[in-house]
Amino acid sequence: MATVMIDVDPHKGSHTAVAIDAPETPLGELRVRASAAQAGKLLEWAAEWPERTWAVEGAGGLGHVLAQQLLAAGEQVLDVQPKLGARVRLLSSGTSNKNDPNDTRSVTVAVRASGTTLTEVFGVGPVIAAAFIGDAADISRFPTADRFASYNGTAPIEVSSGSRKIYRLSMRGNRRLNHAIHMAAVTQIAHKHSDGHAYYQRKLAEGKTPSEARRALKRKISNAIYARLQAAAHRAATPAERAREGNRGTTLHPARPAHTPSAGSSGKPLPSPPPPYVRPHGPAPRNHSTTSPRVT
Repeated sequence: MATVMIDVDPHKGSHTAVAIDAPETPLGELRVRASAAQAGKLLEWAAEWPERTWAVEGAGGLGHVLAQQLLAAGEQVLDVQPKLGARVRLLSSGTSNKNDPNDTRSVTVAVRASGTTLTEVFGVGPVIAAAFIGDAADISRFPTADRFASYNGTAPIEVSSGSRKIYRLSMRGNRRLNHAIHMAAVTQIAHKHSDGHAYYQRKLAEGKTPSEARRALKRKISNAIYARLQAAAHRAATPAERAREGNRGTTLHPARPAHTPSAGSSGKPLPSPPPPYVRPHGPAPRNHSTTSPRVT
């Protein structure tokens, strides 16, 4: 069964949840009161979709309590930046006012409106794409794919001892994006027709453990996402910005104008150079120094 995304729009008094499938078709909708029983009611409603992921808008703000309750119940939860939803509301309707339940689908609309190609990566749906668009922001702050991997936590840490090189899982970086990449990797591994599944099997054949093979696949997905974010930034850049990007690292200096001597306002020609020095023939004259009388 394909993973169902459940978008949650939290408020002080209530939370609205909308479940959508991979083709972005709404499957169900529920509004619950903000209370201690909110998570239990949502989990009971979502029981018919066992392969599900929750996308809580502003999990660090109004949705913090609900997100923590879902995590404690063993659910997979993604934090979606509220500014991403607000941006698409402003573009589509001219206002950033919320309108439930349609607001819960704003993340999907935002990703579609952005024109990103992230969703072309197998296993990357609208919610995962929205997480990267919102958190990565200006991709130019990551000059290489390695820097981007360090940011999202898919770059392993070397813990070598002597001549033996050992790499371990990094617990640093943006854990929200790391979880999003993990979800994409698990999806690729589960689908045998995907390139990620074939890559995972090759790593196992090389002697890697399942965890090591999965970490290698996550790094490969990180590189694919980085390349698409870079390409999108390049397409959105103005010609002047592209020119600066192409000349990055090259310092250009204006050509120094040739100096043409001028005779000045008097119109007189420049003086001729002095004749070369010719040493006179004969012994050099002695230098007679005069010594002042000593006064006692």
